Amino acid sequence: MDNKKSYRIDEVAKEFDVSSRTVERWIKSGELDAVKIGHTRRVMSETLDEVKKKERHFPSNTVK
Repeated sequence: MDNKKSYRIDEVAKEFDVSSRTVERWIKSGELDAVKIGHTRRVMSETLDEVKKKERHFPSNTVK
């Protein structure tokens, strides 16, 4: 089994210094990929690494 790290919405929000609602909007609009695990959505570490590597700019924030 592959043990990949995933992050809750609030953890992603803290990483990018935005609200949880903003992260939810990014996911809903397709700007940020997330997987549904149970009743929650989680963002995989690979996704966050890609975003940081590309220095992608989200509508309301610049990635750190």
